[in-house]
Amino acid sequence: MKRSMKKSPILLFIFSFFLPVILSGLCFALKGVSPFGDRTVLRSDAWAQYHPFLVEFRNILLRGGSLEHTWSMGMGINFAPMYAYYLSSPLYLLCVFVPDLYLAQFMTIMTMVKLGLAGLFFTYYLSKIYRRKDITMAFFGLLYALCAWVTGYYWCIIWLDVFALLPILVLGTIALLKEGKFRLYTLALALCFWCNYYLSFCCCVFVLLCFLGYHLSKKTAVRELLRSFLRFAVCTLLAAAMVAVLLIPTLLGMQQTASVKSPSFSLFALCIPDSTTGFQLVPFLKGLLLVLSRNLPNSTPTYMEGLPNLFCGFSVFSLGLYALCCKEVSRRERMVYGSMLIFLVISCILVALNFFWHGFHFPNMIPYRFSFLYSFCLLSLAYRGWTLLGQGKLRRLLIPLGLCLTLMVGSFLFYEELSFGYFSLLLSVGILLAVGLIALLRSKVPLPKLSSNLRHRLASILLCCIFLCEAGLSAYSGMDKGIAHSFSTPHIQNGQSLVSAIDAQDTEVFYRIGETVNGTSNDGALHHCNGVGIFSSSALFNFSNFASALGLRAWAPNNSFQYTESAPPTDLLCGIKYLVSVKDSYITSTDRPVVAESGDYVLLSNPSYIGVGFMMDSEAADFVSYEDNKDPLAEQSTLLSMATGLDVQLYRPIYDPELSASENCTLEPMDDPSRFYYTVGEGEPRGQFTISYTMEEAGLFCIATRMQGGKDMVIYKNGEKFYTTPVYERGILSLGQVVPGDVFDMCYTSEDYREAGISLRAAMYDPDAFASAMEKLADEVWTIESASDTQLSGSITVKEEGLFYTSIPYEPGWTAYVDGVEVPLAQSYDPRYGDVKLTDGVVSFPLSAGAHHIRLEYRSPGLRIGLAVSLCAIGIYIVLIFFKKPTLFPPLPESKKEIAHED
Repeated sequence: MKRSMKKSPILLFIFSFFLPVILSGLCFALKGVSPFGDRTVLRSDAWAQYHPFLVEFRNILLRGGSLEHTWSMGMGINFAPMYAYYLSSPLYLLCVFVPDLYLAQFMTIMTMVKLGLAGLFFTYYLSKIYRRKDITMAFFGLLYALCAWVTGYYWCIIWLDVFALLPILVLGTIALLKEGKFRLYTLALALCFWCNYYLSFCCCVFVLLCFLGYHLSKKTAVRELLRSFLRFAVCTLLAAAMVAVLLIPTLLGMQQTASVKSPSFSLFALCIPDSTTGFQLVPFLKGLLLVLSRNLPNSTPTYMEGLPNLFCGFSVFSLGLYALCCKEVSRRERMVYGSMLIFLVISCILVALNFFWHGFHFPNMIPYRFSFLYSFCLLSLAYRGWTLLGQGKLRRLLIPLGLCLTLMVGSFLFYEELSFGYFSLLLSVGILLAVGLIALLRSKVPLPKLSSNLRHRLASILLCCIFLCEAGLSAYSGMDKGIAHSFSTPHIQNGQSLVSAIDAQDTEVFYRIGETVNGTSNDGALHHCNGVGIFSSSALFNFSNFASALGLRAWAPNNSFQYTESAPPTDLLCGIKYLVSVKDSYITSTDRPVVAESGDYVLLSNPSYIGVGFMMDSEAADFVSYEDNKDPLAEQSTLLSMATGLDVQLYRPIYDPELSASENCTLEPMDDPSRFYYTVGEGEPRGQFTISYTMEEAGLFCIATRMQGGKDMVIYKNGEKFYTTPVYERGILSLGQVVPGDVFDMCYTSEDYREAGISLRAAMYDPDAFASAMEKLADEVWTIESASDTQLSGSITVKEEGLFYTSIPYEPGWTAYVDGVEVPLAQSYDPRYGDVKLTDGVVSFPLSAGAHHIRLEYRSPGLRIGLAVSLCAIGIYIVLIFFKKPTLFPPLPESKKEIAHED
């Protein structure tokens, strides 16, 4: 096999691609992933975000829509940043050949393909660096493709392109540093930027560290260092400029999201093992041990929260330590490699470094996203150690084996935190014994009846077997946690059928459809309709803070807001004409007739709909939704009062509920009759608290609730489980029509706090008050005559000067024209503040009396200038690659002591 690989390296690369594909596919099959079962890899964000966005992307491509803006999510949002972060992988262009119902399986196949490319590119990287081609390289590539970072986060398919491209990027970096060749580095970095700008930031930092490490190991003169840095900087800027059409709109778009908020933290605080306000030696040493222990086998990968994913083979860890002990590797090079690994480990412990690696923000779950760089470094170093086995004395292996044993013993002391039990200990010992046997076979110690060639072959076979077992263990254990529930195709199929049916019947040009089914916050994308909710990193922070005033359930720090069954004023203010729901499961159904059915799904008509745009009183321009407002019910009443000039009291508050708490816990009312204070007694893992209301009148019952230190609230109606809802979102929830004597029990559970507050506003909806407000607002409605992804145009007749209101979230890029003349929008807009004026939250502006034609246009900020920069940069790159010499500057002089197989 070894000889055949040397004669035909293409076989090695084919093998290195299919090895991760086959092994990951086998694990998926064993876990019952479709088509081998009814389960799916769409876990968490893959289910809630990546899949709906891919459905929308495919729909845009097939109908020839715009990538600048979409109406399917968030009531209308800039699509360019969403495309750049979630959908820019070139492989996704293949989705046009796959029906919507099979895109989940398509994502599974793409995951396997990307893992295969990662193994292929890492193998290619090793073959170029060491000028060798042997079978073991493919197994090093396998461990890279199935390291714990992948098996924990493989469902984050959007990151796998950059992960796969990293070896090519590093190879290009080395060519740039050693020979001045710029082509591969520039192209690889540009492709990384295109595939995922977020992880590309980590790669940019990494190649900068490689740059510094290379010159430190070479003792480069200052003049040559400056020249090399200039070359490095020019190529990096050229690569970024080549994809400016993507990066500039994304940079501008992300300034409107929750990431614009800058958190405060202590510079030397620790995030492992526990968050501390300053540096402390003992917790730091414990954190160091916990992080390093992630190199041990049988460590369950982190997939949402937990310790960093560092495992890429315990045998690899020992070989990497061996390379650091080899005198054949220069001292400076060992210092650079060791410093790089230590820096990456410490970055997992110190809050400041963790903040830096994540693009100057703290991610919401999925921690230590940069840890794949550690696996790359360790595997590169381990291959160096593998090639050096047998060139020195056997006793040199005692140091790395001793360090591995020390790590095992230390980890066993924290077995509860690490789940490192006797099985893991025995497995670790077995791997170390196998590594020792490999070292013995490659050493010069005479062994009877075994020729040198045979010993080397046996060592290679044993190494490949160990790597295969460790990769399989890593993949299977990670997928055991990462595989999600079965995929619901009826949800997509029935929703799309309802939307298609109503589109064929309804002659109105533009309207919105809400979702009350338990799908995703991005169901508008799944069903190809003008949707309401959104969950995305590119969600507007400004509008997310304003959304609760409209009655939506919003959580701005989590980049999301969504429609849940609310009162009729919410439908009016959001321009919702229809609701997708499931038969007999919707709560507020008495005044919403069924207009279409598909399977178990129904489409409800909304009688409180008047249009997407209409006139309000001028006073509404001064309405402000305050971030610390605890009462969305009163907030909505205030908004409609200012909008109509009427004293609108939409909700009649209900007070004096019955309170109860679990054993050793307390729940007491506060000064505000709608706020309560809870405590969890010592020794109790959590507390359970119940707030009960007995209805005294018939009508529509609505609540608005939040809880500190809790996640979900379970509602019981007359003793039966009725509804479950998050308690960290601010907004209005309708609990349907009630009759006197109905009892509602609101059950909260503490998750994080021992004592904190609960806010619960309960009220009866007043339909007469809303009818008077709706009658006035329905008198002057914008009739939309044409609509596209980036434009709405129509006419309105205004009786009296006032504020023209639309339910379109405002963000930079919107331009409004009244009778062909541009009018100013959102003059006080600032996405950094949580207090949002109505005129900054939605597209709205003063409008005089008379008949007017209004046109709203959206242009993604920075897209056109980005396109111009990209075209210029690509032109420069094309001109440069036709130079006779593929270098920007002459190569740096080589040191006489340079090692031949340096990486």
